[in-house]
Amino acid sequence: LQVSFSFEGVTANALTISSSILQAPTQPQWIAATATEGNAIPGDPNRITITAIANLEILPGSTIVLTGLVNTGTRSGFLSVAGDQVSGGTFDSVSGRIQVSVSNSVLPSSPLILHFTLKNPSSRRNPVYPQISGTGMTVSGVAFAILPTYCVGAILSASGTPAIENATVTESSQRIGDKNTITVTLSANFAISTGTKVTISNLVGTNSPDGASLNLKSVQVSLVQVSWKNSGELVLMVNQDVETHYLFSFSFVVTNSLTTRSPVVPVISSDITPAEQEIAAPGKPWFDGLKLWAGDQPPDESKGYILGPFEAPIWNVAQISEDSTIVGMPNIISVLLVPSIKLNNGSSITVSGLFGTSYSGGSIQVTGFSAITLGEWTPEYGSLTLTLKDSVAPLQSLSFSFSLVNPTSPQPAQTTFVAISEALTRAYDALKFTITPTTSNCCLSASDSPKFTKATVRETLSVPNEMNTLLFAISSNAKFPIGAKLTISGLSGVQSLTGDVPVSKGAAVANWTQETGVLVIPISDSLYSCPRGCERSLEFSVSLRNAKSNLARYASLTVSLLYLQDFSLFIGTTPVVGRVLKTDGSPSVLAYVNESTTSPGASNTIGVEVKANFDLGVCTTMWLVSLASWIYDASGAQQSCPWRNGLACLPATYLIDGLLTTGVEISLAGTRTITFNLLKVYRVDGFKVYGKAGASSARGVSFYFSDDPSAAMWSLAGSVILMPGGLPTILDFNQSFSSQYWRLVLDSTTDTTGGYPFATIQELQFHGCSPSDG
Repeated sequence: LQVSFSFEGVTANALTISSSILQAPTQPQWIAATATEGNAIPGDPNRITITAIANLEILPGSTIVLTGLVNTGTRSGFLSVAGDQVSGGTFDSVSGRIQVSVSNSVLPSSPLILHFTLKNPSSRRNPVYPQISGTGMTVSGVAFAILPTYCVGAILSASGTPAIENATVTESSQRIGDKNTITVTLSANFAISTGTKVTISNLVGTNSPDGASLNLKSVQVSLVQVSWKNSGELVLMVNQDVETHYLFSFSFVVTNSLTTRSPVVPVISSDITPAEQEIAAPGKPWFDGLKLWAGDQPPDESKGYILGPFEAPIWNVAQISEDSTIVGMPNIISVLLVPSIKLNNGSSITVSGLFGTSYSGGSIQVTGFSAITLGEWTPEYGSLTLTLKDSVAPLQSLSFSFSLVNPTSPQPAQTTFVAISEALTRAYDALKFTITPTTSNCCLSASDSPKFTKATVRETLSVPNEMNTLLFAISSNAKFPIGAKLTISGLSGVQSLTGDVPVSKGAAVANWTQETGVLVIPISDSLYSCPRGCERSLEFSVSLRNAKSNLARYASLTVSLLYLQDFSLFIGTTPVVGRVLKTDGSPSVLAYVNESTTSPGASNTIGVEVKANFDLGVCTTMWLVSLASWIYDASGAQQSCPWRNGLACLPATYLIDGLLTTGVEISLAGTRTITFNLLKVYRVDGFKVYGKAGASSARGVSFYFSDDPSAAMWSLAGSVILMPGGLPTILDFNQSFSSQYWRLVLDSTTDTTGGYPFATIQELQFHGCSPSDG
């Protein structure tokens, strides 16, 4: 190699340099080789890793050999060797030789990594330093051989001592008498085999009796409880093999002491196989993993103390509330409790300080918690005592309600307390909660009087003579009891006749009195504004017929409430807000027309939609042409006939023959009724009636209808006093009635002397239509 160079103003002669570069490559060899192991415990499986780097590319098919792995506990035969570049493997236990094949190329200066597991010698011995060699073909097709090279790293000495690498212990509660979950987390520098027993001792001071199941739980490793002694010894069995250094956790539950005591540090030991050594000698403390096994570390420097309860059991939450402050009204008292410890079956809870109620004592129904159904009331202490039928877990919400009656006069809100006599077991009845005041004074003040908090009304139609739906929304500060009477007054000008009026929700029926304009509604749960929890709010509607003309003013409505059953409740007259029943609207009709096409010559469907603010009805009313066959029964009208010296009775058909020169003489001695069968249902909205001039004329008549002609009770459609002198009288009903069967009843006569045993009606006409006729 010749090198020449020059400096400014200077020229140097060329030099010849001797070097070994660009010569043929050196002999194939391992640039580096190391050996590491994962476990030094005698007799344990030991995962060994060999890492080697060559100065040439090792192609697939090459052979790698390890030697010097003698005196192990592994038998000759197939050996699983893991790694990205190798496959298969055989082991000769006599010579300590492992041979594997290369399956993927290993580039120069890239690591060849082998993993395999051998069983450590059963006792301590000098370590071995394995050698690695290799043979195969280069990329140019020339055979190569890498001579055996010692790996850096001593293995298979079996010089380790079994030890816990990590060990932590925690607890869930430091409350006296509480259920306490102990959680243990550990890992070891040895492989734990199936069947190994682990003993945790020094768990002293618990109230878990001998043989109790401690609710052992483990997710990563299968464990079973073998035994428990109240002296503080728990024995567990491992039900699966656990790898070296594997970190796992398990927990168990004990009951804390019923008194305060000093905490303890648990001790762990094991019958580890095959070495049969203890992790730590009995009496040496087990620490929390800040160090390895530290049996000689002074206990006062350790962490992980447990089972030293010092906190008294308390109510984490103690709340009480009421749903009514109304004088003399039922009041639901609601209690929410959250205990700090478990409450067992048989525990007694007492809520006290509820003075002033009129309840005399005895059993009270309790709702809201299945473990409590009845409570015992003691009036002299204002207390309710409950007994649990089931246990309550720590921090579990315990809520229940019961009903009292508020005082009859106001008083200061009562200060309430909650206490418990807790039966952890039958032997521990002495454990008692401190009497705990609730978070606020709430109850039995009876500071309010019942009143309406809202009373509104609105209407759907203001057109005269039309059916108008009135929608009411009424609320109060007291619950509306079922069966109470809600009275709405001031419904003046309404044409609907006295009687029952349907209420919009459910099967409720209101009693309507036209003469006084009063509507009385019995309260049912269907009137509440929502299905549950809305007993203080009502929403309902009723339909009444508007006046025939504009009344020039809105109705002044009022509402009141009365209940006199289980207790007394009266809410005085209160104005109802809303503008209704003035009947100042005008009838109007809106019509919309549309067509299906505008194409010339095409078939075009014309659609018409009509909307009105009054009842269009289902047929066109007119004065009906009566038929003789409509007379269904006139015997009641013609009883004791003939009279007048044996003359025959005038036929009942004369009443509807269209002639004013004939009529029917209705006997005063009979039922005074004539029944009609119109042969089909007609919608009738009025009648025209002609009396007779003179003293023998009918004066007052009424009309009834029914779906059944044999019914004992018929519905009144309307009544009228006839015009004198035989002039026509038109009775226009306040609303239309649809029926097939109708009845005319004679109410009175113009005869004031009693000389006529009958009264005459000349003619009767029905005004209406048949819906089936359109």
